Amino acid sequence: MGSWIAACALLSACSSGGTAATTQTGGTGSTGSGGAAGSGAGTGGTGGVVRDASAPVAPGTWINLYYPGWTESALPVTGIDLTAVTQIIHFALVPTVAEGGTSVTLNDTLNSVEAASAQVVVDAAHGAGAKVLICVGGSGRGSRDFAAAIADPGFIPLLISTAVDRGYDGIDIDVETRTVTAASFLDFSRQLREQVAATAPSLILTTAALGAASAMYGPVAAFYDEINIMTYNFVYGPTQTWHDSPVSGGVGEFYSIDRAAREFQAAGVPRSKIGIGLTFSGFAYVGATAPLQAFTGRPTSVSYNTIMRDYYSAAAYHWDDRSQAPYLGITTPVTAFVTYEDESSIWAKFDFLRSGPYGGIILWDASGGTVSSPGAGDQMPLLQAVKQAATGMPR
Repeated sequence: MGSWIAACALLSACSSGGTAATTQTGGTGSTGSGGAAGSGAGTGGTGGVVRDASAPVAPGTWINLYYPGWTESALPVTGIDLTAVTQIIHFALVPTVAEGGTSVTLNDTLNSVEAASAQVVVDAAHGAGAKVLICVGGSGRGSRDFAAAIADPGFIPLLISTAVDRGYDGIDIDVETRTVTAASFLDFSRQLREQVAATAPSLILTTAALGAASAMYGPVAAFYDEINIMTYNFVYGPTQTWHDSPVSGGVGEFYSIDRAAREFQAAGVPRSKIGIGLTFSGFAYVGATAPLQAFTGRPTSVSYNTIMRDYYSAAAYHWDDRSQAPYLGITTPVTAFVTYEDESSIWAKFDFLRSGPYGGIILWDASGGTVSSPGAGDQMPLLQAVKQAATGMPR
């Protein structure tokens, strides 16, 4: 990825977008306000398609925003429009079992979710009418000791007491390791629900699920209020370029939201408990300009702010109608395919929620959608797009 990084140091060249590639996977693209057919260029410089007003999402639909503790200094929770969401998920406590030991502790410093930070988040969210859940786990180090933690009878009481003592409204379980078997996760989930019911029945229980892991979550559906599929990062695995979070079009090695939802339903998860997901950051591939093309290296994560500041142009913008997803096709100073979210793709995801209807959506994460504008400070246009799409009011 060094070639991409070096090329994008040439900010003026990157922002020009170069000559747009015209390859589309679902037709010719849609016309945006102020743009030509095929370019998808739209109001506000972000491209997209024009949307008609829709009905608001169904009552009870959840909109969960992950708020990593380490972002607190750069993005105070008080600087977020919390009226756009129903729940904040404070990310994350890390189950920790010392080498050679059997007793679990909850590390709250690794991700900066100490008690003082919890109080700030809880106060801000409750003041805006939103609930707050504490996440436990995560990728990498976050789930490394989860299997050992589950084996400790003290793990569940510790989870519950920590959530209650810090004023959280619920617990979000995020297991992202193959060392936790389906059988042990089922047993853990059953015990968690039983102990919550006995000691803290008001707590909400949710779990985050990898998109291709449906078989593990059907059996535990009865024990969770929400099963939120992480329907993003679909760029990892396929041998050709693909969208980060397409609504449709996923077959074979390619995943999409509708495919994941179907698989979770087939595994036994009711639609009313299924949540989908989106991430506010995007990915860049080198050596391609459209979906389903060969590329070099690995896809690299890119923030929304960087995409809009350095890479976006109306000429580079395309809308993949089959996948309901935008992308940028850039040919200079480096050939690149950039997959990301915009207002139109967020609206498409809410249309999908309405079509089920499905239970809700998770947003990862608060900091990824922040845009810095000269004279205007930090703004969160993607979170505002979520708010508009939920109400059914077009942009």
